[in-house]
Amino acid sequence: MNSIHIGPTVKQLSKLAPVLPLYSAIGEACTCPKGAQCKQQGKHPASSIVRYDSKGRRWSATQDLQQIHEWEQTAYSRNLEINWALVTGQPIPGRPGWFLVVVDVDPRNGGDELLGHYEAQYGKLSETWTVLTGGGGQHYYLAIELPTAPATMALVGGIEL
Repeated sequence: MNSIHIGPTVKQLSKLAPVLPLYSAIGEACTCPKGAQCKQQGKHPASSIVRYDSKGRRWSATQDLQQIHEWEQTAYSRNLEINWALVTGQPIPGRPGWFLVVVDVDPRNGGDELLGHYEAQYGKLSETWTVLTGGGGQHYYLAIELPTAPATMALVGGIEL
């Protein structure tokens, strides 16, 4: 079997916050056993590779590179395409008062147009990590200084924190 190496993005992200493998969505189907019948395509833990611990609980998100490598090896050996979830809203290690947040821009709800108006008025968002979402939008990863952990919330139509 070929050797699998954790990509630099997963390594970098796991230094900031715990990660967890998710099933992926390909076309109109989830890579989980439910396939096209899945109601959460590409948005739920890859339960076929996330094992139970000795107390019968599923492994939670982790920053342990050995565990992340094991998840990648298992997915590869099963020819399973996965995504990675990143736990946000937690303090960034070594940066007291700073939190990792994700701004979710969803074009299906007008988020791309609202972001365009915002950037026209206030300037472009800072250069940061971004990923494409299954709905054709983008996630913008930002570190922000706050007095307390942020909550998930809809900011304006089509843009969520």
